Amino acid sequence: MKLQSINLNQNYKIQKNKNTQTRPNNIDPAKTPTNNKLACYPSGYYLNFGAMKKSQFTGLDLFVVNKFKAPISKFNSDEDLQNWADKTIKTLLNETQLDGRWEETREEREKTIEEWTNYVQKENDAYTKTIQLLVLDSILKETNENNDTIPPALNKGVLADTLAQILDAVSANKNYQCNFNKLYQNNLKNFYLDKTNGDEKPEDLKDFTGWIEIKSKINDEKNFEDNVNKLKTLSHPAWCTKSFNARPYLEKGDFHVFYENGKPKLGVRFIGDRIEEVQGEKNDSIIPFEYYNTFLAYARENNLKPSKNLKTEMQNTKEKFEAIKTAKKELKEAIQNKDYETILKHFGFNVEFDENDLMILDEYKKPAKSFNLADIGVNEDDLFKNIVRIKGDANFSGTAVRNTGNLKHIEGSVVLANSKIQAMPRLISAYNKQKTGYNDANSDLHYSLKEENLKTIANELKDAVENKDYAAILRYFDINFEYDEDGLMVLDEFYEPWGFRYSEIGVNVEDLLKNVSEIKGKFYFLTDRIKNIGSIKNIGGEIKDYSASELYISKKVSENKKEGIELIAKNSGYFIDSDENGITVKKFDKKLEKALIEYGIEPDEIFEHITRIDGNADFRESKITDIKGLTYIKGDVDIRKSNLKNSDFIDVEFGEEEE
Repeated sequence: MKLQSINLNQNYKIQKNKNTQTRPNNIDPAKTPTNNKLACYPSGYYLNFGAMKKSQFTGLDLFVVNKFKAPISKFNSDEDLQNWADKTIKTLLNETQLDGRWEETREEREKTIEEWTNYVQKENDAYTKTIQLLVLDSILKETNENNDTIPPALNKGVLADTLAQILDAVSANKNYQCNFNKLYQNNLKNFYLDKTNGDEKPEDLKDFTGWIEIKSKINDEKNFEDNVNKLKTLSHPAWCTKSFNARPYLEKGDFHVFYENGKPKLGVRFIGDRIEEVQGEKNDSIIPFEYYNTFLAYARENNLKPSKNLKTEMQNTKEKFEAIKTAKKELKEAIQNKDYETILKHFGFNVEFDENDLMILDEYKKPAKSFNLADIGVNEDDLFKNIVRIKGDANFSGTAVRNTGNLKHIEGSVVLANSKIQAMPRLISAYNKQKTGYNDANSDLHYSLKEENLKTIANELKDAVENKDYAAILRYFDINFEYDEDGLMVLDEFYEPWGFRYSEIGVNVEDLLKNVSEIKGKFYFLTDRIKNIGSIKNIGGEIKDYSASELYISKKVSENKKEGIELIAKNSGYFIDSDENGITVKKFDKKLEKALIEYGIEPDEIFEHITRIDGNADFRESKITDIKGLTYIKGDVDIRKSNLKNSDFIDVEFGEEEE
């Protein structure tokens, strides 16, 4: 944009935009289906006292300034804004991720992005740098290496309409903001729906319900490229036809899409004149049973023939119908009465109850491969208001659970992939090694759930934390305890909450442990670093916390060498048994020796306490010179490059013991 300056005095100048209220002359009105109002954004006249103000921007410039929070205090002219936009575009293009999860993604992204950049940066000289930034940022920002999202197809007329739509909105409301990509894609979808259905379209295309036929290259070669873009646009986001498979599929056959209230529900893929595949929203190669009759009626009405593979799938869907019908019939009364115990037991789940009459399940998953509980009329969110613990895995894939209600503990793994989970508000402990799946923004979902969980718990424990009421905090996390004769707590177990550290809600763990004398069971702590284990004298179960276990083991070693060695062997996976005669380990090697020495056990103290080795004994490069307490080795012995000799083993028995 060229600007003329008129010097009025040395303090300020007035600038005029020569192109104000003109339409870009290279946008063909014939290619703009509904709206010919797009103009260069008007800047009009403005006073410039050095740093620019937001009030000096109008039209699409103002939209971009607001959207990107442009540093206008550093701008002295419109040229500075355009230069800033240009630099931002270059950074954006450099940082755009071309690789996805499939090799084909890169090729498709490169081709589509090149088409967009060539058009907005080279072919259309009416597009300023700010317009280029708005368009390119919007279509590129959803691409990353963890998905296969392809930028939407470029339709120059729809693009012109979308920009004009925003320009009109900004003229009416200077603070107007929108998601450009979403607006453009919605306009593009409406364009294809409008073009497809002619006079039969409803007044609002979001209400459209019906079938759309997209012709293959064989049946409509002239419009093949447009049909590829049409299929990409009208496909469900989970379908591969949304990206790189639109072209190869249309090269082999037609594609039909069923829309319901403006949303794609079924995709029907042909090879030649036969239907090869029917996909639903889940993209799981299973015909969704709720649309099975819709598909069947359409196929019969149009005399469409299924392939051999599809006939098998149709039979599976029919069987699924029968299974759901049978389950509904058998559980009719239980479903009506919300008798969840009966429903769960019917499908083989083991159900127990806690003292509050909340259910404890052995696991949770879909009751059958072909359907979930919601398919037979069970409200799974209401069900989870009655579940407090899952002893095994919780596989939410394919279920209808959105909110896990009163669920507090999952003792197995958690599967969130392909689930509808939106909240896990009361979950306080779960297996730390989460399993995630492929077609899901798993990490984002996982951590957003944890963040919401943290907020809920922090609010509910606010008073207890402020008052250092550790008993109330432990009870909240279902950690059972009793008091010893000194008034210190003896815990059944101690673990960190699911998804956050105690310190994040204000609890000082070291201060809490000053009130604890013993932990009977496991001690799982993987985040908060503990420098002092307070008054703890004994931990009976497994320890998963490097800082605490080191402190505890060091304390044990200093108090009692045998107990210290036993604990080190347990943590290292070598321990078998211990009695008054000594310790039995699975095997002995340099790894165990190193661990013992690192905790302050002298090399020749080791076999004062380890008396039996139930496997091989590898002493290579060992620092040990005395094995006087060792009485039995079941496996082989290797003393190469060690301080030991054959004669040192004269009192050691080898092999299986005689009964």
